[in-house]
Amino acid sequence: MATTFCLTVYAATMDQEFHMDVHVSQMVDDLRSWWSFRENADQDMDYAAGFFQMLLGQQPNWWMPSNFCARTRSVDDVDNTNAPPPN
Repeated sequence: MATTFCLTVYAATMDQEFHMDVHVSQMVDDLRSWWSFRENADQDMDYAAGFFQMLLGQQPNWWMPSNFCARTRSVDDVDNTNAPPPN
């Protein structure tokens, strides 16, 4: 429930502030992913941030998953750096 709330707030913020659509990964529908998230987050809460990044289609840095600045860029991020700004 909290993850869904966070995704909703993130999507609303990105839309309102940056006019960007947020696409959630298909892994959100995979029960195995949720069990993996639960098991890993029980061991170390920092893994929750990495899982959240994965839901947003990004590749987390598993050495420092709670540090969003330390994540590696996704292919979409690299492609969008050369794209002209939206009108």
